[in-house]
Amino acid sequence: MKKLLISLMIIFLFVFTGCNKSHSIKPKKYNVTIETNYDNSVYLIGGKAIQNIDSANEFKAVTIVERIGYKYLYYEIDDIKYYDDIISISNIDKDITINVYSDYSLDDLPIVNIKTDSYVFSKYNPINMKFSLLNIEEELTDLAGTIKIRGNTTANLEKKPYAIKFDKKQSLFGLEKAKSWVLLADYLDPSALHNWCAFKLGNKFDNLEFSPTPNKVNLYLNDTYEGVYTLCEKVQENKGRLNIEEDLENKEYTNLFDYNFLIEMEESVRYELDSKLNENYFYIKEFDKYIELKYPEKESFSNEEDYYKFFNELKDYVYSIFNAIKNNDLDFINQNLELNSLIDYLLVDLIMGETDHRYKSFYMYYKKDNQKLNFGPIWDYDFCLYVPWTYRPNKYYEISNELEYSNEFFKMIKNNDIYYNMLKNRYISVGKNNIINLINELKEYNDSILESLEANSLKWYSNTSRYENNYNFLVGFLENRINVFDKEFSIS
Repeated sequence: MKKLLISLMIIFLFVFTGCNKSHSIKPKKYNVTIETNYDNSVYLIGGKAIQNIDSANEFKAVTIVERIGYKYLYYEIDDIKYYDDIISISNIDKDITINVYSDYSLDDLPIVNIKTDSYVFSKYNPINMKFSLLNIEEELTDLAGTIKIRGNTTANLEKKPYAIKFDKKQSLFGLEKAKSWVLLADYLDPSALHNWCAFKLGNKFDNLEFSPTPNKVNLYLNDTYEGVYTLCEKVQENKGRLNIEEDLENKEYTNLFDYNFLIEMEESVRYELDSKLNENYFYIKEFDKYIELKYPEKESFSNEEDYYKFFNELKDYVYSIFNAIKNNDLDFINQNLELNSLIDYLLVDLIMGETDHRYKSFYMYYKKDNQKLNFGPIWDYDFCLYVPWTYRPNKYYEISNELEYSNEFFKMIKNNDIYYNMLKNRYISVGKNNIINLINELKEYNDSILESLEANSLKWYSNTSRYENNYNFLVGFLENRINVFDKEFSIS
């Protein structure tokens, strides 16, 4: 009996001890991680991208949803592909990585893919980038350079414009090599085609020595689709752009007219942190005009004394131009202004319904070749057509009224019969045909990139109707311009 009791106690202790050991063993935990080949190509509904799984906690199913600009392809586990858009797995007995694969969904435009070291973008502090131009015949990949926010009013809008600068000169779309290029956001223009139209027009008027070449692209910034942008040349002195660059090293200073120079009438310059009054811009109080010197830069001169001689003479020269217009000094005007370029510039502005050039974004340059102040390059047409957010064509504007909103140079054309006849004849000889050709090109181009334009509208305006209304407005406006010009110039 005693032996039996001892045996039972041993069995009891064994069972009890064994039970305690089984309860002390913690269930194994496994990590399930969902990764994407493009960081912002999809978003997940339901479960999280990283889940810790144990026997009491099952994997929460995840629904994969495409973001604008991407198309979902498949997910992959252990080299096995699954093509449904819901990830639901069970019987997890190890750590698992689920790879979700997507691709660009828009193939009707070239793609610009930019990766940056930092996600903090600034107007004044460029950050490092790797630039790729894809979906073209000769693709460019991982070009080194910097990127920063650009613009004045547009820099404060939700969709940012950018300035990019490569470490080495690059040719994009077969254009002349340069380091500096621009990505225009066109956010104030829901059609995304105003600048495209204006630059196309500018290139049709041969008295404008240089107009930017508008290349529409889909921009992906750190894998986030940013919409349709206009990639074009920066307005600057450069071969293949405004070809006025010259070697100033050790050049002996004589006077202002011994130099080519580029200036801009730009009111916003007074707010720029890197602009200094009486160093690279000046204010003409009598005419309420801010003028910025774009080229040459101070550092190009042999010494500061020469630069300030040049700069002070420039101020006097620009004042004399405005003063001659005020006093209707035709001899001075004819001698110092290249009127043919001014006529073409005015025609582009009138066709596009542009009024900002009365005080900003208005470029002029002096060339030793013709010893005159030339006009252009044209720039900044996203906010044009007079009422860009109302979708209503301007049926009641006449050219005489429109010129009241223009700058002194354009008003000068209107107020002088000889100059105004030059404008009329230029419209008759090439202007009207340029409008007709532009409208035809616009319609054809719009149809060819419709998918991207709708995606851009969905991205930034939450619908496609904003784009559709503004595109129809743009076409109607341009068609109506022909009637306005024909009436103004008495053309039957």
